[in-house]
Amino acid sequence: MSELDRIAPGLYNDSPRQTDGGRTIEPRNARRKTVIAAMAAVFALGLAVRIHLIHTTELVSRDGITFVKYARGLQADPLTTMRDQDQHPLYPASILIVYSAVGQWLAPDPVDAWPLAGQIASLLGSMLAIWAAFALGWIMWDQRVGVITALFMAMLPELCQVGADALSDGLHLGLYLWGLVAVLRGLHRNDMRWLAAAAVLSGLAFLIRPEGGSILVVGLFTMVIARQAQGWTRRRRIIGTAVLLICFFAVAGPYMAAVGRLVQKKSLIELFGLGAADQSAMLRKPADPAPVDAMIARAETKLPIAIDLIYHWARSCRLIYLLLALPALTARIVPRPRGIGPVFFAAGLHLCLLYALSASFGYVSLRHLLVLVALTMPFAAATFVWIVDQASIRIASRHNRRAKAVRRLVYLVGVILVVGPTTPYMFRVIGEDGAYLIKAGRWLRDHSEPEQSVLTTRNRVAYYAERKMLAGPDTGQMKHWESYVRVLKPDYLVVDEAHETSEDRNPDFFANLHASTLGRRLILIHKEPGPKGSLWIYRVGPASAATKPSSRSKPSNR
Repeated sequence: MSELDRIAPGLYNDSPRQTDGGRTIEPRNARRKTVIAAMAAVFALGLAVRIHLIHTTELVSRDGITFVKYARGLQADPLTTMRDQDQHPLYPASILIVYSAVGQWLAPDPVDAWPLAGQIASLLGSMLAIWAAFALGWIMWDQRVGVITALFMAMLPELCQVGADALSDGLHLGLYLWGLVAVLRGLHRNDMRWLAAAAVLSGLAFLIRPEGGSILVVGLFTMVIARQAQGWTRRRRIIGTAVLLICFFAVAGPYMAAVGRLVQKKSLIELFGLGAADQSAMLRKPADPAPVDAMIARAETKLPIAIDLIYHWARSCRLIYLLLALPALTARIVPRPRGIGPVFFAAGLHLCLLYALSASFGYVSLRHLLVLVALTMPFAAATFVWIVDQASIRIASRHNRRAKAVRRLVYLVGVILVVGPTTPYMFRVIGEDGAYLIKAGRWLRDHSEPEQSVLTTRNRVAYYAERKMLAGPDTGQMKHWESYVRVLKPDYLVVDEAHETSEDRNPDFFANLHASTLGRRLILIHKEPGPKGSLWIYRVGPASAATKPSSRSKPSNR
């Protein structure tokens, strides 16, 4: 019996305890109880972190308010709302479900209850992603790797943040990972039911974010490589392909038919630069396409896209998880995982989508990397388990201690060393320093009429004001602001000093505004102090006022 078998019985093995040539393996029932207890602790830990983040939230994200408004639109007119919105509908629908179930107990004011319903929907989706991460680590290696994968996902700062904000990423990631697990199960077990489940999950993930449909492509890819698996004859591969396509379009097809497009956000033609994108339509604004041109121009001055993606990948992994994953990805210190082909293909496909997004539209955020990070975590967990076992062997042998107790201690110390450095990022307050936007919105609600409109780039101000928002130009250029006011005819103009006067936009924004023709129409009625500058609320006067000299738009001290 080897030293590894004596001290770490059942490594990468889920078999029951038995005697086999002197080798003892942990009983199946005992292992099941241990795994259940460990996963219960992981869920409790992940849930506690997210509940704390929800409790301390100052302001949900800008996209969160977009989803909330979408959910409220689904409540009033589902079909028209889906056609008018760029986002896909399933996450807003989940917000609506949560609000319908518990909204009346979340907050006295519906304006406060809706964002909280979005955060609860995100929390549930994030927990689904943790469970799926366990299943993925288990199917690739074993249950121990699965538990550590789930733990790393539960403590991943980016997933904690989006899982407590009103964002779609957590729910999308959970459905995406379960879809990938179903693909691997279908391939290994030669079972069409798992393929059907993968297609359904891919369709649901697609209804949250367009890239959820990539699981369908991964499933079709498995049909190409399935000849390597026993029982996947040519006839069964053809049937499997048909099952995938039929089940996916049975779920996603009705939405595509309702909106008249495959995707509502960025088409594949726009994403991969195969045709001219309608830039002004992309921003849903009436001004010229200069904002998009400027955005793309800024992107071209950055590091090469591939390096930028690697940088964001490392940041999303908080570096430590990526470093942990590298030995399992590049060295043979751990057993080769099952399902490596589909997992690598899924990661490569997502990287291609991110590359196209950055090349065509000039931006990639940490949230976009979550899928890639989730696919990295099983490899990080496998390396971690290998390190724990090697350390346990040496410590137990050297100090003549019980291997089980030593391994538990090493696990605890290892988790602290890995997770500990990331905790400052994990517990960042969501919407920190954003309370002034809520205060400004509520002030405007108290000092305006319900039918009046607000032109601003700060949708959260308009939301809390409960007034119609007219999205302003995201450029800082005065000619665009003048054009928007002329075309949209708002009653109020709301400008965030910290945003509009930043170095990469227009440091002289207010000087230009007050000297412009538009400035003669504006009456400053309120300034809401913020941590980096005030929020300026103007009353927009009639167009005739622009022809008369006036100092009404000059800053005041109130």
